Amino acid sequence: MDDNGPGASSAEIARWAKTINKKLCKLAKETKEVCPAKEHAVKRVLLQFESFVLKLAQVMKELLADAETLSVNYMGFDMKLLEDEVENAETLIHDISGRSSLYLLTCCSTVIDRVKVFANSSGTFLENVILEGSSVALRFHVSEAKQLIERGLPKLELKDQILCNYFEDGALDSIVADYSLSIKLAEQIAESLQIPLDSDAFSTELEKLKVERTEAEQFKGKIHSLYLEQFIVLLEKAIASKRKPIRTTSYVKDESSHGKQSAHRNIPMLPLQSFICSITKDIMRDPVQIASGQTYERAAIERWFEEGHTRCPTGVELKNIKMKSNFALKQSIAEWRERNYDIRLENANEIINNSEDEEERLKAVQELQALCEEDSLNKYKVAAKDLIPRLVKFTKSPSKLAVKAFSTLTVLAKDNAENQGIMVENGIIDLIVHCLVRQKEEAPEAVYLMRLLSENQDIAKKISHARNAILFLVTLMQEEEFAENVGVILENLPKSDNDVITMAKANIMKPLVSRLIEGESSSQILMAKTLGRLHMPDKSKELVATTETISTLIDMTNSENNEACAAAISALENLSSVLSISKIIENVGGIRILVKKLNCTRSSEASKTGAAHVLSNIFNTTVEDYEENNHRDAQLDELISTFMSLMGRITPPEVHCYLLQGMIGLANGEKTSTTVKTKMKENNAFKLLINLWVTAADQKVRERAVQLFSFLSSTFGVDACSALKEQPRSLNVIMDMLKDGYAESDHAVAASILADLPPEDKQISSLLLQANMMSRLVNLLEKVNDVVVEACVGALLRFCLEKEHQRKLAEMKVIQKMVSLLSSGRSLTKERAARALYYFSKSTPTLTKKPDPPKCFSCFSSRPAVCKLHRGFCHLESSYCLLEAGAIKPLVLLLKEQQMSCVLTALEALSTLVDDRVGDSETGCRLIDQENGILLIIGLVSSGTRKVQDICANLCEQFFSMADYRNRYGSTAQMHIIGLAQKGSPTQRQIAELSNFLRVVRVFQVA
Repeated sequence: MDDNGPGASSAEIARWAKTINKKLCKLAKETKEVCPAKEHAVKRVLLQFESFVLKLAQVMKELLADAETLSVNYMGFDMKLLEDEVENAETLIHDISGRSSLYLLTCCSTVIDRVKVFANSSGTFLENVILEGSSVALRFHVSEAKQLIERGLPKLELKDQILCNYFEDGALDSIVADYSLSIKLAEQIAESLQIPLDSDAFSTELEKLKVERTEAEQFKGKIHSLYLEQFIVLLEKAIASKRKPIRTTSYVKDESSHGKQSAHRNIPMLPLQSFICSITKDIMRDPVQIASGQTYERAAIERWFEEGHTRCPTGVELKNIKMKSNFALKQSIAEWRERNYDIRLENANEIINNSEDEEERLKAVQELQALCEEDSLNKYKVAAKDLIPRLVKFTKSPSKLAVKAFSTLTVLAKDNAENQGIMVENGIIDLIVHCLVRQKEEAPEAVYLMRLLSENQDIAKKISHARNAILFLVTLMQEEEFAENVGVILENLPKSDNDVITMAKANIMKPLVSRLIEGESSSQILMAKTLGRLHMPDKSKELVATTETISTLIDMTNSENNEACAAAISALENLSSVLSISKIIENVGGIRILVKKLNCTRSSEASKTGAAHVLSNIFNTTVEDYEENNHRDAQLDELISTFMSLMGRITPPEVHCYLLQGMIGLANGEKTSTTVKTKMKENNAFKLLINLWVTAADQKVRERAVQLFSFLSSTFGVDACSALKEQPRSLNVIMDMLKDGYAESDHAVAASILADLPPEDKQISSLLLQANMMSRLVNLLEKVNDVVVEACVGALLRFCLEKEHQRKLAEMKVIQKMVSLLSSGRSLTKERAARALYYFSKSTPTLTKKPDPPKCFSCFSSRPAVCKLHRGFCHLESSYCLLEAGAIKPLVLLLKEQQMSCVLTALEALSTLVDDRVGDSETGCRLIDQENGILLIIGLVSSGTRKVQDICANLCEQFFSMADYRNRYGSTAQMHIIGLAQKGSPTQRQIAELSNFLRVVRVFQVA
């Protein structure tokens, strides 16, 4: 909570006091748990601190009670002061919680100072708490809190005070240097903690301190870490002196001790206080002096001034903000660093060369890495100590040491060619390759080291020649953890053609593309063959198929080298199935070259087949992106002429298949269909295709020819019919394809061709009947394949149209099947089914049997029911009555279809219900209304096509001749009729402008 200005309200104080009370109670609980050992010096300090915190919490509780009952303005409350101190205390307790007894001992002075600051600040706050109306309880607890402050912290025993003094800044430097003083201090520490120096309990505390030192380096910086390191070394000396005789050498070869570290070791010196920047709390690298005479790290003080400060960080007013380098101090710091580097390096060297303890080795290797990261010049010192071969050897050690060895070698290798050379000479490449096989914990570090080494061209050559190196690297590419680094390595390595192919199989395509574009002729052929064989996802194909790649392949296709041509075409076959790649082939002039190959007599059969395959892919993938212009039309004309000229017997079947497939793609394209079909017709396509399916031995060729014929017949049905009649055997092929032995796709194609032939052609109908095709088509309506059913309905329309065939169709339940298709078929199926029902319904008037006049006593005998629509006796198989068939509702529902041709056919069928020549028009109107059809028809008056509007207008005239429909729908219809009168066709305007009709509508609107 921030300070609330000159005063705070009771409610604000109440909320604040409640929050602080909770924080203090929690702080007291956490303080109690910090140090379990009652005899510890820090514990005695914290017990007093805990008592004061609890008392202050009681003050806050009573302040809360007063604030809730008193309505006063609390003047002079510095709430921010207490908030900050509570927060600082929380930080202190958090920092020392869970720490070892040894660590707490090093913090004793800090804890005492922080607790004193907290007590003094709290005392300042308590001076202003009591107001005129404050409760007795608040006054009492404030008084007790002040007494605790006055009493102060308990005085440490003399021995504890002496120990705390040893941990002041810089005090350990002189003690650690003196062996006897080190032993004495350690013994005093053990006595204070009441833990024997040579006991396991003391060793456990020391191990905890080592862990805390590592954490301290991460969170509190190198200085604090060095301070703890000095303390640890001091204790290790003392423990060693208790357990074995003192040795005079740093390390000795001793079979009994296995070469472990002795008691003596050079200790890095702590920095002088003057070396540390008071802003960054770290050792300076570029110290500068400002006008106040104080020295700071250049970057830190520059940032200080950039933030707008005009005073020194100490608070002194500055005359200017100029800075000058403190060269003397900078030199001293550099010398201190250099000396410490040498000490640390020598210590690590001794351990690495003489110790057999894995943990010590691990720490020593970590120290080497830290040295090199702190100053790159230390890389040369490490090499001079001949430590790189030892590190290379460590990569074969257990995982933790191997991981750290690889990591340290990586630091040594970075930007240092000499060190890289030493590593290679000592077999690091083979060791890394062996590591790739095992893929153990150190593998990521090993791969990264290889990445650095591969940037050196000489070393990259050696890596590429290492046995199975590229194979193992390619295998690792599949794993996300290694993919990036392995990718860089493979790009850096010189590669043979076989290496490139191995990489391509792992979807590393860049080397293959480079070799294809820039390589020698033999390499280009090998790369093209590889592209032809590889199974690649479309995304990989798109990455490979740059304009340069495709241009290279097209050039190879156009060359006189048959092997290069064949390889290039096989690659294009594989790539051209992707739209974007087909466009590139087209843009670089590939179509012209491929057509040239097709026409060339010197081209091999395989090359022609491949060229046809590529062209087929291009036409089937790019057809929807076709842009109409004179150039493209001329190109299409040339292509189709060429393709048609190749439809002779001498063309291989595979070429026929691909060419036909390509033309099917063009004929099926929304933008190319009309142009292509016209060009094919002009090139005598019908006869050529019929000749193919009659004479070709290859089944696929016949199927493709029939399929293309079906696409053409949908536009040029009359021409298709004439061609079929000229070659009677061709129709037999079509009819054979409707038999059971053929696939459903063949049934669909054959039936589609029959559906496209002119229905009025008697010769075709006669041939179909002779082959019993009508029954076969009816049977195929039972298929679940919607395309087959759609085609069969279209083929049956020619028989539905003729009255002489309708009776047989009705007996075969065709009417019921057509009614069911109105609700479940595709849009074209529905349209064709409605058309069939329209043909049947037109025949109904002549087939409905009128009832005889009633005879005498006829009232005493039962009479068959009369159709209310046709006013006679109707039977589905004899009169084809739509009412009897249940067709009215599904026909009305078709009026909601989006396809207007489907709506038109449904309207035509419904119109037969209101035709007086068919039956009772009034009854027909009511049957349509029962299925909610009138409103749909009124809506189509203004929204449908011209033909739809014409039929709807005629139907409306029928509806509105009846008074009840004028009343119900007159107002709704007027808007549509007026619109029709304004913009409809002459027939529509004539109907809309009937004066009686409009007059009747207006009259009933008023009514």
